[in-house]
Amino acid sequence: MPVTADAMLLHDQTRRLHRALVDAVLTTGRVPEPSALAATLDTSLEAIRDGLRNLATADYLALDASGHLTCLYPLSVVPTPHAVVVNGSRRFAMCAIDALGMPAMLDQELDIEGRCAVCDVSIALRACPSMVVTVAPTTAMVVARRDEAEPAFATCCPFTVFVCGQEHADQFMRRITGTRVLSLPDALQHAEAIFRGVLAAEIPATRPRGKGWGPSRDA
Repeated sequence: MPVTADAMLLHDQTRRLHRALVDAVLTTGRVPEPSALAATLDTSLEAIRDGLRNLATADYLALDASGHLTCLYPLSVVPTPHAVVVNGSRRFAMCAIDALGMPAMLDQELDIEGRCAVCDVSIALRACPSMVVTVAPTTAMVVARRDEAEPAFATCCPFTVFVCGQEHADQFMRRITGTRVLSLPDALQHAEAIFRGVLAAEIPATRPRGKGWGPSRDA
């Protein structure tokens, strides 16, 4: 079962599987084989497969039609324009918001590498929990797609991006409906609300998703 009997929390066995997956992707950049996960967690392959399905239902990850893991929020298992340097290694986030959520998730100050979604200029920032420490260019911001009920990897992540400034934010919003611009501090606050507790000893039965974007304006 994906939830405990006494609270809307992810079942501990499923939470342990989630943590093992996150630790493995952070450490190696790759998704471990189900057999390796079964050995690590001292359980069966069928229990691993059930756990993966439970985590997909709870929106902590996504699986393709063959049952292979395709994303592990906030981490992407394939390269994206949103890279985060963790312990000297580049790992990839699903979107700009997901990248900004990783310092709070890991309780570390991290370097984040992005690119403007309009002109492809490099955007470099350093963030720690609750604060953007440095950013270049200083005009950089985030354009984000409003959260929807559908899977985030399809409806939000492809359209939640870094941009180098207001002009390119406006261009992107004119091109992609349902998006809005966020300052980096507002984007960081939103990201932390989603990802701060995702590696805690107890986590919700359904992954938190943003309900509001904070101070911002539509295109």
